Amino acid sequence: MQLPDNEVVRAITRKWVLILLTLLVAVLIVVDIVLATDADPGNTWSELMREAAKKTPVVPWLAGLVVGHWFHPGDDLDPLIDPPGNALVLLLLTVAVLAGGGVVELPPWLPLLVAAPIGAFVWPVGTRRAAPEAIQKDAA
Repeated sequence: MQLPDNEVVRAITRKWVLILLTLLVAVLIVVDIVLATDADPGNTWSELMREAAKKTPVVPWLAGLVVGHWFHPGDDLDPLIDPPGNALVLLLLTVAVLAGGGVVELPPWLPLLVAAPIGAFVWPVGTRRAAPEAIQKDAA
């Protein structure tokens, strides 16, 4: 079943997503400032995230995938691999990066730079969740 394209619902959703993301970022910043001013050094979100990124490539890899997913070139970009194959490719690449990161020490910026174009071309925003023929069958 395909849901109708309701602009009112989409506008409300966009508004709430923006509000919630703004609140999340604001809370993280306030907590980071509070932690930065306490007596315990090295306990801010930023410092903990940076330390985790040095130990495992999971943080920069996932950040790169999300950056590529959100900020890809063009609004009409189709994924190089159709769903659900693209999700399987991302899963396999993530497992490989995590396994390789446990064997080879990677600089934190490298997984981020590699993952961003992968996120853009394998998982761009607006990727269909099912093949078009499956959507058409459900609509009929």
